[in-house]
Amino acid sequence: MKKSVVHISIFCILAGLVLPGCREEERTCPEGVTILQPPYDNPIWHPEGSVIGYNHRPIKEIRYRFGVECPLAAEYTYDDDNAGFWLVNADGTNPHRIWPEILANPAWSPDGEWILFDQNSQIFKMRFEDGNFDQSSRVQLTEAGVSSLQSAWSPDGNRIAYASNADDPNSIFNIWLMNEDGSGKTKLVQNSTPIISNLGMPHWLNADSVVSVAYQGGFGNFGNKLIMNNLVNDDETSILVALKLASPKKAPGKGLISFLAAREGMERESQHLSTIELGTKKTTRVIPGRCMELQLVSGW
Repeated sequence: MKKSVVHISIFCILAGLVLPGCREEERTCPEGVTILQPPYDNPIWHPEGSVIGYNHRPIKEIRYRFGVECPLAAEYTYDDDNAGFWLVNADGTNPHRIWPEILANPAWSPDGEWILFDQNSQIFKMRFEDGNFDQSSRVQLTEAGVSSLQSAWSPDGNRIAYASNADDPNSIFNIWLMNEDGSGKTKLVQNSTPIISNLGMPHWLNADSVVSVAYQGGFGNFGNKLIMNNLVNDDETSILVALKLASPKKAPGKGLISFLAAREGMERESQHLSTIELGTKKTTRVIPGRCMELQLVSGW
């Protein structure tokens, strides 16, 4: 029997230097600084479980303008020559770059033979075999002229859910479905109420249901509702929970979804991991996030 465990990837920028400043009461750093790009992001387990893919921007130099306890106010220089998509073994050995570009929102196919990713507001897929990508297999699945991103494979690998502002006079993002070859594009969700502005971060619960995050106003990192669509019952829409959230992921074989949550107006400081039971809609706070420098990525 396969064991289901919660996998939480927590990347802390230069953890040894940052963690001493995690207690808010000890901070004397300047306010209003811009969050830098993390050196690691988008970690994804390959379906076979032996390797993890991730984006990596190696840090070349750090200039601490306000001391080591204020890393967000420092000036970071990255080694762009070695940035890209990397692989590492499950035990942390053999980290190596396999693609010289950052792959936004990467997602392995269920069989592990393809990867989806965003580039220039379009969705692409590329074959993965023998530990490397086949550049000749790279294909664009969405059309130019509209923005499409944040794609997710169906459990059988035959369909893809994604966010796009196609066919909307106000450029509102809706959830769309397409076949794995890019054909058969259909809009799944119509934004019919003023409460829901944009929809993104789709995730398949099963072959018949897709959840997504609703955003009130701009299309940002945290939305304000978790929406579920029933694909069998005329795309019936329901609201699972209404709070600041991001990155929903369903536990294998369980009626449980993990997601990142935060307090309104304090998205940077108050991030924490929570779960919701699909039957009862009960939410539970699992792990608090106390540091602004932590990047939490929920997953199972």
